[in-house]
Amino acid sequence: MGRLAAFFRGWAVGVVIGGSLALLFAPERGEVTRQHLQAALKEAWEEVRRAAEAEQQRLERELRRLRGEEE
Repeated sequence: MGRLAAFFRGWAVGVVIGGSLALLFAPERGEVTRQHLQAALKEAWEEVRRAAEAEQQRLERELRRLRGEEE
């Protein structure tokens, strides 16, 4: 669980820092900047979802192995 929690903490910090910097240095209108941020957030969320699914599968395999139910 430690690796997954560390990943989520790093992701959250990255989103906050990246979003803040994007707003500060954005050369585009607010609406365009919001669209870019929404797209980036959606992609980041998908990455988190994929990582969580992979970690869940790894943990389920480990549980089966520990229970003696190896595939």
